[in-house]
Amino acid sequence: MKTLLGQNMVPKNIVQYWHKMPLPDDIAKLHKTWLHHNPDASIKLFDHEKASIFIKQEYGQDVLDLYLTAALPAMQSDIFRIAYCLAKGGMYIDMATDCLGAADNLFSYSNQLVVMRKWHGGIWNGLIVCEAGNPVLRKIWDNVLDNLSNKKFDDVWKATGPFSFNKIIDAEYENDLVGKNRDVLIVPQQEISKFFGLVNELEHKKTSHWSDIQKEKSIYKNKPTNIAMHKVQVSDELLGFLNENRVYFSPFGADKVQGRFRAGESLIFTSDVKIEPYTCYINGSFLYSFGSFSFSRSPLAPFVKVGRYCSIGARLSILGIDHPKSRFTTSSITYDRQAIICSQFFADHPELSNFQTNNTEPKNSLGVEIGNDVWVGEDVTIARGVKIGDGAILAAKAMITKDVPPYAIMGGIPAKVIKFRFSDAEIESLLALQWWNYNLKDLINFQSDIPIDEFIDNVKSNIATKDLTLYSPNNITMNELEKFLA
Repeated sequence: MKTLLGQNMVPKNIVQYWHKMPLPDDIAKLHKTWLHHNPDASIKLFDHEKASIFIKQEYGQDVLDLYLTAALPAMQSDIFRIAYCLAKGGMYIDMATDCLGAADNLFSYSNQLVVMRKWHGGIWNGLIVCEAGNPVLRKIWDNVLDNLSNKKFDDVWKATGPFSFNKIIDAEYENDLVGKNRDVLIVPQQEISKFFGLVNELEHKKTSHWSDIQKEKSIYKNKPTNIAMHKVQVSDELLGFLNENRVYFSPFGADKVQGRFRAGESLIFTSDVKIEPYTCYINGSFLYSFGSFSFSRSPLAPFVKVGRYCSIGARLSILGIDHPKSRFTTSSITYDRQAIICSQFFADHPELSNFQTNNTEPKNSLGVEIGNDVWVGEDVTIARGVKIGDGAILAAKAMITKDVPPYAIMGGIPAKVIKFRFSDAEIESLLALQWWNYNLKDLINFQSDIPIDEFIDNVKSNIATKDLTLYSPNNITMNELEKFLA
């Protein structure tokens, strides 16, 4: 394939999706081939939860609701791949592929959507390479959303799969008879086989292929409801269970009710909570999603998600909800049904019971996502909807109002980038490696204070020799906690 003239604007991201972790053994082995042959690329692996967060942040609640109406993992994968490439650009590659060499050449086509035409003539949606905002991919995206919104098809291939690619791309070529200004490059399967091969003999395809499942049940779910909140009373039995699973509530473990808790206190969590082992909630009564080797000295709300290897100082505050700005008053009297000053007024004046309406300010439904290897100093404030990039440091008393770049050191009111922890090349390598996704025991074959360039070389070498295994711990979820519910 020839490289087009002009500056390459396609980010060197290789993105894959699998609906839940840990990866099956055969899928994990294929995923490692992409890591092995593309050490300089940023390889990102999303599951259903991470994809849901991404879609909500990039497209909003209405699009997330459509994504969540897709009943089958194959459909969710179809939707997410378009959503990611349209928003961020890069390369999406299906999990059922065996990488045979570096994919560098696939990133060399600027201003075009690169797809593959399979041997039978149809366009495959398992490879997408493009810049963010590609106009043809946007048409495909709009078509898929329309299919979901109106439930046009009872067939996965047509509703979210390759059908929309074939429909839109074939129309683009028919409308471009002169051959100029084409936004699509279709590569034949035989030509692209030098980069990767398709793998069909996989365990999940033998037992749960979408083509069989859709014959037995609807491919759509009902519109999702709000995530439910749950409350469980603290007991020595509950704390003992959590400690056994390496979830702690004090720096020294051995948690008891008469320790930092009082008799009768409760822990509150959402139905989608996911807690990894080796985590410590030093303050607060909320169980939020928490990654391994992380601790927090601050009580955080359930809508916060914290990655692995994070250190969160005392008195971190997440800004409260936005008050409605376009109403005659910003007062909570127009929407708050719980606060005593509001509830008592309407109890005293029942004839006004229909006055209040929900507060639908857009940021109110957003959470805060804290990446991996993040250090948050004391008395930091973070606005709703903000994402803290991997490796970032937030200085004490910082007011964070915007997304924080990876490995940035932020400080001030409002916070600004003071500097970055490492050079651009080192940050690019660390983000590509995503070392926090590997077993720590496989990483620890050196002293912890080695220079960062030696660490990067060490991890690259271990990936190349396949000496690293992905870290897929057993998590505490609603399934484990519900047996303690009253």
